[in-house]
Amino acid sequence: FLVDLRTLPRCGIYWGLLEKYSPGEPVNYVNGRCMTLARDVAQQFVSYEPLRRLVCLPYSVEREPEFLSLNMNHEDAMVGRVLREIRYKELVYVKEGPCRFHDVHVGSHLGPVSQGSVVVHHLWESEYELLMRRFGNDTFPLPQRYRRMRGGFVFDCFW
Repeated sequence: FLVDLRTLPRCGIYWGLLEKYSPGEPVNYVNGRCMTLARDVAQQFVSYEPLRRLVCLPYSVEREPEFLSLNMNHEDAMVGRVLREIRYKELVYVKEGPCRFHDVHVGSHLGPVSQGSVVVHHLWESEYELLMRRFGNDTFPLPQRYRRMRGGFVFDCFW
């Protein structure tokens, strides 16, 4: 993952496992596991005035529609919603496949551990030592291959 940062643009990055949140108006967002925003994107997000205003207000039932309009009940989707609302022209999506951000035994993104794994969820305790042996001395990993897509890049799975 860190070696891949050097191969991508420095600005505009919104990177991770891209999903769609669809209660109400659908929005693309990055699932929270290792969500990465470039500094300029994070600054755009925290500068969005409607969000800044709501964050400073206490929650109330009367204000619930306002909170829900920015998906403040789902923080990952909230980031995607705000980035869509601001229409930041420099935004670059970097989409991960389930082969690098995945669940091992249970979950919605099942996949085997591979040399390219970045985030591995739902392991058994007995597997920790195996992973330590597998990745413990991997001090010079190679960057993963990616391809361009409209609006960004995709790290494909090569299983």
